[in-house]
Amino acid sequence: MPLPRLGSTHELVIGPDGNLWVSQQLEDRVLRVSTAGRVVGITEFPANSRPHGIDKDRLGHVWVTEEDTNALVELAPTGKRLARYPLPLPGAGPHGLRIGCDGHTVWWTGKANGTIGSFDPRTHKWTVHHLAPDSQPIYLA
Repeated sequence: MPLPRLGSTHELVIGPDGNLWVSQQLEDRVLRVSTAGRVVGITEFPANSRPHGIDKDRLGHVWVTEEDTNALVELAPTGKRLARYPLPLPGAGPHGLRIGCDGHTVWWTGKANGTIGSFDPRTHKWTVHHLAPDSQPIYLA
């Protein structure tokens, strides 16, 4: 598969398949690129969803934030969309994303409303922490 226009390459993670998974916010997609530089897969997202933060859990599922549609998305190791979880807080604008040390809790930053939150996909429990007024948290480590 030829390399598509790279455009807005934002975040990346080594995926469960050993390929590099790259979020492309302005193109509304996630690319899977081999270590040889070949595109081996593309996961399309809805228009104007702006996928950004990306990480993988211990099951090999890849998680992505949809910044403009206020959701977390779970992808199978093949890139197939497994589930979409709308945030319980309207207008959070989830940007950064990391999987917690437990291997399954999804942590995200609410860039648009100064929050940091977590989601447990096993229990579907959400936790939201409000930060200082006018803060814009972006990334997690």
